[in-house]
Amino acid sequence: MRRYISLLLFIGFAFWSCEEDEPKDCAGVAGGSAVLDNCNVCDDNPENDCLQDCADAWGGNAVLPPVVLNDHSDDEDVLLQTYWLL
Repeated sequence: MRRYISLLLFIGFAFWSCEEDEPKDCAGVAGGSAVLDNCNVCDDNPENDCLQDCADAWGGNAVLPPVVLNDHSDDEDVLLQTYWLL
């Protein structure tokens, strides 16, 4: 009986004395705060996360074509161009 109690105490101390590992972030740092953004970049800076362009591509550089308006007053074409940048 004494042998079993000693064995149970040994197992109990071994179980409770082990520290649990903190989960690792995407950079492999235990307890870190880095996250993977939509462009598969792993860091902890939300300011440089990639954006979705007008073609729905994450991190893309597509822009809408210019909008051209013709004003026929004074018999001259007035071209107004507006670029949509993301």
